[in-house]
Amino acid sequence: KAKGDFNDSEFVEEITGVGNVCERASSLVYSERMSEKECFDGITFASTYNKDLTYAFF
Repeated sequence: KAKGDFNDSEFVEEITGVGNVCERASSLVYSERMSEKECFDGITFASTYNKDLTYAFF
């Protein structure tokens, strides 16, 4: 289970049963957030990092 304070979405919770997928999935790879999640044309983007790599989940 991903630990942290995430911005939940009623829509995402209705569809998936959890309030936030994007930020939680991203935080399981690396714990440092690059920014808050962003939404563009129905796609949500969140990114986390370590000093060597960047991973993003859509």
